[in-house]
Parts: sequence; C-alpha cells; structure tokens
Amino acid sequence: MYRNGNLAVDNTGDPATLVLEGTVYVCGDLEFQYSGGSHNYTVDLNGQTIFVEGSINFASAIVSVSGLGRIIAVGDIDFQPSITGNDFVLVLSIAGEVLFQSSGDFTGCIAGNVNVELQPGNIISWISPEGKGLNFPGLC
Repeated sequence: MYRNGNLAVDNTGDPATLVLEGTVYVCGDLEFQYSGGSHNYTVDLNGQTIFVEGSINFASAIVSVSGLGRIIAVGDIDFQPSITGNDFVLVLSIAGEVLFQSSGDFTGCIAGNVNVELQPGNIISWISPEGKGLNFPGLC
C-alpha cells in the first residue's frame, strides 16, 4: 500500500484486526488513532514492513500490535500500543526519537537516531533475532 500524504487509521465499529498483506509506505505521517468514538483494534504486522517518511503514532491502550514485522519511520515514533504475542518486531526511527511506552511483553529491537525513551520500570533484555524469521538486510 502506498499513500502520498498523511494516513490515519481508526476503528469505529466492533473490535477488529488489520492484517498487513504487504509493505505499507506512507509519504507523510501515520497515526493509529484513538478518537472518542474508537473501538479496540489490532494491527497484525504479518511479517510485513511499515515505512513512513514522517512520524508514526501508535495510540495507547486501544491499539494492539501483533505478529512479526518492522515499523520504520524517518521521523519520530510514539509507540504506546499493547503488545500481543512474542513475535520479533523491529521499531526503528532513522532520524528521530522513539518514545517506547507499550504495555505487554515486547520481543524485538528498538532503535532511534537521536534518543530511545523507555517507560519507567521497563526492562530491556537481549534475545538474538537469528532464526526469528525477520527478513532484514544484514541479518544472518
């Protein structure tokens, strides 16, 4: 999927799951919204990549992330979803910051060019991505 401009994702109906079936490329900002009328929804990365030339915002509590995948932004990433499952996820800001305040156990890699800020009380432990099925250049 290609979007020339900003993209906002929301769910105004029953709880739902958005399953990625290919790379999502956004030439702008991407916001997984939490508006007043929102209902819970899950973003299943399904082994795919989200690449955004701007910033990415995952709202807290109402949005869940599941599945193996990559979340990459040139700008900042505000990553506050709940995490379901233990699939390897890469969260990478190329030229900005990553604000990491997700709930649930996260398995993956968090990288920011400027800063990576963790929610107080979070712990980072190393687990090798090898053999996890992450198709990323340079990964053996």
